Amino acid sequence: MANQEFVRSIASDVTKELFEGGADSGNWGHKGRPGHRGGSEPKGSGSGKGGIIAHVVKEGVHASTFYDKSGGLKISEYKKLTDNQKTTVLKHGVQSYKEKYIPKAQQGGLDAKGIEANKKVGALEGMRRAALNKIKSLQAGSKEYRAAMHVAISLQTRATQVANSFKQSTAKVAVASSAAAKTAERQPGT
Repeated sequence: MANQEFVRSIASDVTKELFEGGADSGNWGHKGRPGHRGGSEPKGSGSGKGGIIAHVVKEGVHASTFYDKSGGLKISEYKKLTDNQKTTVLKHGVQSYKEKYIPKAQQGGLDAKGIEANKKVGALEGMRRAALNKIKSLQAGSKEYRAAMHVAISLQTRATQVANSFKQSTAKVAVASSAAAKTAERQPGT
């Protein structure tokens, strides 16, 4: 029952951030825009920008070894760790993530499917930020803290999958367009 209430509280925070704007969605004191964030984050703030702390889980084992190539947590290996080691692994996953959303000004090369996928990435990353904001109110290393970190990592893994799908589709479109252009160049009278 307590787990359901905790998940509901994260969902409530996510909804609030998406519709009312997050804590850092406004610059210079203005309220901000729903579903957006702005401003600068301090170095090492844990967003994947700036100074990332080296996360050694145990002697000779870095936290990165508990993640697959797409950033997903290797659960079977993770479950073998102590609570403190789990927290270290989760912190690494959150802090090493680089957001995938492409800002509107840079979306020129995206087709309609790419723009739609990018919107999904933005929504997933907004929910991720809400989960990370929830973490600030929790006792570091507690079960609830780790659960919120799991939510953030799941959302960033899904955002990466969506971003990779539209990057692959735009790459295929670019290759097809390039091949069509070369074919047209070779055909006389076109």
